[in-house]
Amino acid sequence: MAFNPIFRGETKLLNINGTRLNVYYSDWNHQKELPTILLIHGTIAHWLDWKYQIAFLEKYANIIAFDIRGHGKSDLGGGFDIDILIQDIHGILDFLRIDKCIIGGHSFGGVMAQIFARRFNRKVEGLILVDSPYRCEAQWDDRLVEVLPDYITKRFFFSNNFLGRYIAWNMFFSPSTSKEIVNEYLDDHIESMKIYSPKTFKSFKCLFGFNSAGWLHSLTMPALVVVGKDDKIIPVVEAEKLHQLLPYSRLVKLNSGHLPMYEDYTGLNRAIRDFLDSMK
Repeated sequence: MAFNPIFRGETKLLNINGTRLNVYYSDWNHQKELPTILLIHGTIAHWLDWKYQIAFLEKYANIIAFDIRGHGKSDLGGGFDIDILIQDIHGILDFLRIDKCIIGGHSFGGVMAQIFARRFNRKVEGLILVDSPYRCEAQWDDRLVEVLPDYITKRFFFSNNFLGRYIAWNMFFSPSTSKEIVNEYLDDHIESMKIYSPKTFKSFKCLFGFNSAGWLHSLTMPALVVVGKDDKIIPVVEAEKLHQLLPYSRLVKLNSGHLPMYEDYTGLNRAIRDFLDSMK
């Protein structure tokens, strides 16, 4: 572990849209007049993916992070539907009485952030997209996971075994990322993956067919697009296209694969801090 992150806030289970969601917030008592940043993790992950960013950014902003339904300590509820997921974000902001915020997302969470920014434009002051796509088309490996029996998917691809770790290392991380960082990330997720519903492992299916290329030009808030130079999931060329489609965006390339929150957390923290400064 790079350092032991210390948080200003705490998590609470909130009833949002009839489902218990695990929500972290820096300022439950509304004591600090700071900008608000809401962070959304990727699929098969949880809010602590942002642990190094939260610990750093809480000096400059109040942070909201939550477990997407069916992930972490949040209940599955009605399952994975993009409209429900977007309403969950809206419900959290309403519960916390947040009128406007900067919204950030990683990968799957970045798609949610884009859709939320389009539907609730007036609530979004800025957009942070980390290794996020502007389109989601099923690849051969997605189709494989989709058709395999649930017990095989969970046992062989999303478990603490040689195959699971090998796939994760080769798919999600840069070749230059240390074994310690890879193991830290995997260790942070092993326990939660043991209890996930099989539906969670196929949650990405709700994004098939997503394509924001035709409407990103309508998002006029400042935006930060971040990509790992060695990302195999979202290649740099895709991030460059996303940057081109967003009219008021800046692009930052980091020394990482698909998980800069761990692999290059100092670079990501600096990029977000610079982005916040540019919005003042």
